[in-house]
Amino acid sequence: MNPLNERQTRGYFLFLAVFSAILVFLAFLGGWVQTQLLGEAIAQREAAIASSLTEQGVPLTALATAFKNTEVTKSGLSFLTKIGHSKDTPIWLTASTDKSSAWFLTFGVCAMLLTAILLAVSFFHLSRRERLYTQAADILSKFAAGDFSVRLPRNQPGALYRMFTRADQLAMALYSQNEAEHKSQEFLKQTISDISHQLKTPLSALSMYLEILQNETENPGTVRKFSEKALRSLSRIENFIQTLLKIARLDADSISFESKPCNISSLAAQATEEFRTQAASENKKLLMEGPSDAYLLCDSLWTKEALANLVKNALEHTSSGSTIRITWQNTSLTTRILVSDDGCGIPPEDIHHIFKRFYRSQTPSHSQGIGLGLPLAKAIVEGQSGILSVQSHPGEGTTFTMSFLTKP
Repeated sequence: MNPLNERQTRGYFLFLAVFSAILVFLAFLGGWVQTQLLGEAIAQREAAIASSLTEQGVPLTALATAFKNTEVTKSGLSFLTKIGHSKDTPIWLTASTDKSSAWFLTFGVCAMLLTAILLAVSFFHLSRRERLYTQAADILSKFAAGDFSVRLPRNQPGALYRMFTRADQLAMALYSQNEAEHKSQEFLKQTISDISHQLKTPLSALSMYLEILQNETENPGTVRKFSEKALRSLSRIENFIQTLLKIARLDADSISFESKPCNISSLAAQATEEFRTQAASENKKLLMEGPSDAYLLCDSLWTKEALANLVKNALEHTSSGSTIRITWQNTSLTTRILVSDDGCGIPPEDIHHIFKRFYRSQTPSHSQGIGLGLPLAKAIVEGQSGILSVQSHPGEGTTFTMSFLTKP
């Protein structure tokens, strides 16, 4: 991990590097200048001493011997102390006070200027960081309040922006989860309302039939008539609950489909068997067309359930004299089972909603079922990696197609 990936940190580090280089240069320059000043002070001092002694008539040989001497004696130190010169005396100041003061003043001003620059740049850098942190804190506060319309700074290098990116991704995940929970709550609310609506009618009818039976105990014909109606209402409630349970099991993935080779002709015959009496009483035809040796790898019980729901839907939405066809086709890639009718068709505004649970057409002329047959059929087909599609033209009829991949 490279801390210099972030642009602001990299810029501040570059400034410190340049600033440090300048300080090192000034330190070397100051040392060199001080050495030069010290040399000049010593040379000037020696020149002054030599001039004074020669003016007083001291022999040159004595002066040369004195300047070459390196031995320090107590009498010499005592003399220097008496005249105010000791080891603590700044030699360069005594020789060149004005020049030394100018150099020290120059270095002092440079030091103050560099310190001011360092403090200013550091304050500017920290201020930018503070604004960035404040902006991030405000955005996180909005996330906590449920407002996900803003985004943290991102798409820049550096550990801080990577953290912002992760926080932003976490916020989006929370937003998606909140949306899913909201939709789930709305769906649950709507489902409970639909279930209540579907149960209300048969329960009300059953209550009325039981009340009539209670008051007509002496009339066998009335008892028989309303007992049959009560049984039909109970059967409707039972079918409704069983369908709900099947859909719930499919949603929970608690059903394991057992795929086995199944003869499609036999499957279609079993799926339509329970509807033949109803079709005959309503003057409708149930026809089956397809090769008798065609097979489909599927769970026969659940696939028959899906096919039966499609046939039932066709019977509910066709009038007397209509024909309902169950056909099947085998290709090298897919096996398709089609349920077609020549009824009134599905209005364009309804066709995209027919697989939604409890959906009921807004067209008054349409027969109103409980709105679970088609969703159940779709769940069964898709649970076996198939596709359930629909084509319909108002006034011409509807065709539902179950498509499965042909497996060896």
